Amino acid sequence: MARKASAGGLQATTTVVAGAAPSSSCQWRAAAVGRLSSLRLKQGLMLALAVLISAAMLVWLVTDPVFGAVLDLLHRLRLEPLLLAVVLVAPLQWLRGWRFAVLLQRQPDLPDWRHFKLAAQLSFLNMALPFKVGDFSFPLLARRTVAADLLPATVAIIWCRLSDLCVVAGMLLVAGAWLITPEGHGAYRLAAAALGLFCLLLPLALAPLSSLLRAARRFRPLLRLLPASAPMPAGNGGFLALTVAIWATHSLIGYLAVLAVADDVSLLAATFAGAASNLAFALPVTGVAGLGPPQAAWTAALHLTGASWEIALASALLTYGCTLVGAIVAAAPTMAWLERPLRAAAAQAQRVGTGVSPR
Repeated sequence: MARKASAGGLQATTTVVAGAAPSSSCQWRAAAVGRLSSLRLKQGLMLALAVLISAAMLVWLVTDPVFGAVLDLLHRLRLEPLLLAVVLVAPLQWLRGWRFAVLLQRQPDLPDWRHFKLAAQLSFLNMALPFKVGDFSFPLLARRTVAADLLPATVAIIWCRLSDLCVVAGMLLVAGAWLITPEGHGAYRLAAAALGLFCLLLPLALAPLSSLLRAARRFRPLLRLLPASAPMPAGNGGFLALTVAIWATHSLIGYLAVLAVADDVSLLAATFAGAASNLAFALPVTGVAGLGPPQAAWTAALHLTGASWEIALASALLTYGCTLVGAIVAAAPTMAWLERPLRAAAAQAQRVGTGVSPR
């Protein structure tokens, strides 16, 4: 009788568990579908906001008279500076890859293909995706490309962006001091230039600042999470030189785009407009594929230096186009569908070396 009772209890328990399993499975599926729907809704709202920002900026920039004048300028543009600007995007990505090699692997030598691939893919994602999604994906990109740990990669991209902001702000202040300071206000000019030089050299102080933070008791529990090899070489002169070279090349690309439509705009004016555009691109809210606030900032800044609104707008669109085309051309060889034959060849060689017959 006891055995029959226990068998009956076991059968009842099995029946209850078997009956509960489909219920929990259905709940899990419903929760997964709910999360997916919420994610798609957020993505749709972000895309709609990006489209709205781009449309609003274009409506503000392009009026009917300006549209006709810009079209006339674009019909008469010179292609040689534009082609050279597109070509310069590849060396720009190489410089960015070199900086990543210095940060992630303490490699002062020239970067290899992996670092160029990392920089090219990151730039393409930053151009193609709104709301800085590209920078958020950098730790995963670095782990997949150069086998970097997630935490050091996160520290590296933070150091890069802080240094970029300092250098670009310094370029904006130094160029603006000589371009838009009114006559008879030499003190303002010297103050703006001094502040710009301070911003340019500020990345050298980031490493001592990190040492002070490590020494502070309040920040010790947080900074203790960082491994000993966490990249903090912002005080390195080579790191600063690479950062300045990156943004100087970026300014040269913008200047070449200006030369396609105008001859009377200086390199310093293009540097000023490019710095304003890059600071606008650093905003957390940008338009579709980077089209919107950066072009508005370029147009307003170049117009402030004395260029006409039509030339400023045309050069802003040309700079954007050269940067986008160059980013696509530089990132195309690094995409997975082009690297698949190389991976297949490596797998084939490994199978042959281990004696495993390929299927």
